[in-house]
Amino acid sequence: MTAMTAEEAIEIISDYHQNNPDLRYDAFANGNMTFDVKVISLSLMEQGGSGNVGMYIVTQSGGFWLK
Repeated sequence: MTAMTAEEAIEIISDYHQNNPDLRYDAFANGNMTFDVKVISLSLMEQGGSGNVGMYIVTQSGGFWLK
């Protein structure tokens, strides 16, 4: 089994959010063979907010949950 990449972790969360064009994603390896994927809303940022929608943990098997 090949190790998951940050791009693959982002794709999993983007698919979950139905590829919403308002959302952007940042992925960070957390050292436990999982990725933290931060979800950011561009429209919330334009309104002066932080844009943070949530943070997901994505496992090597493709499972994920809201942190």
